[in-house]
Amino acid sequence: MGEHCCIERDGEQICQFCGCAWNRLPRTGCPGVLIYWKWQTAPEHLQTRRQISEQGLSVGSDAPAACVPNSQANRQRGYPWIWLYDVRTARPKRALTPAQQAAKDRLAEQHRQARTCKSCKQEQESARDLQGGLCEYCIHQEMLRDARSEASDWARKMLTAPETWVVIDTETSGLDAPEVVQIAVVAPDGQEIFNSLVRPQGEIEPGAIAVHGITLEMVAGAPTFDAIYERLAAVLAGKRIVAYNADFDRGVLGGECQRYNLPLLANRWECAMEAYAEWYGEWSDYHQNFRWQRLPGGDHSAAGDCRAVLEIMHLMARDSNTANMVDADASGTQN
Repeated sequence: MGEHCCIERDGEQICQFCGCAWNRLPRTGCPGVLIYWKWQTAPEHLQTRRQISEQGLSVGSDAPAACVPNSQANRQRGYPWIWLYDVRTARPKRALTPAQQAAKDRLAEQHRQARTCKSCKQEQESARDLQGGLCEYCIHQEMLRDARSEASDWARKMLTAPETWVVIDTETSGLDAPEVVQIAVVAPDGQEIFNSLVRPQGEIEPGAIAVHGITLEMVAGAPTFDAIYERLAAVLAGKRIVAYNADFDRGVLGGECQRYNLPLLANRWECAMEAYAEWYGEWSDYHQNFRWQRLPGGDHSAAGDCRAVLEIMHLMARDSNTANMVDADASGTQN
């Protein structure tokens, strides 16, 4: 913007090109043509190059007649204006030679390929809609396949080394400072190697009784946790522990050890619920993670739920094509 661009009128400096007015000479750049600050205010005969080209016309002059402000993102990339040309001065495009048409077709095909997903072959609006040649949907499907494959690999590796681990499940007095009321340990071959009712110090919540059916009367003659601790620790010695919602069961057993001043169980835990969620593949956009699924086949007893865990481990190891077809409403486990 220079002094020669402006004329003084009614005490204001008015640009002869863009039509902007200032109280004093500005220092900012001028597009050199009239600015329409909104698309709606531009007359119909002022159009972009693309709009004119789509009519089979070519702009009569390289110099734009006006402009409108570009989007904020494009302004930040150094393209502040969208240029408008007078369609009334446009002329019909000259017919392309065969060589020019062939070159144009090759370029169009290159652009089409650049915005076509390599996996599903669906054409996207722009190449920017692809990442690594894949559309958003195929990227998501690839992520699901990878997660399911990892879950299947985990189950297969566990099942090929049955001497190294056991399955554990607890039924508890509820969710508020939970105490164990039943605990079972099952070997990978389904053999029950530990199963006991446990008498808690406190009450059993009605909600918990509604799930597992264990009442205070049923555990009145059962041993307390400290009485079964040594047998339990011996069964678990040197073993990895697989549980459905391992964090919950580990926390419950840790709470019991603290309650009775017993050494914490120093075992490595594996969570079958997290692996099954990845294998099942129900994605939550809100949590950006896989939704946890109820344990199919459980009967709400500690030993029954252990065997249900073994069933889904075998299912995952087979890696059949039944993901998302397992009955999500199957009876599940609530500790």
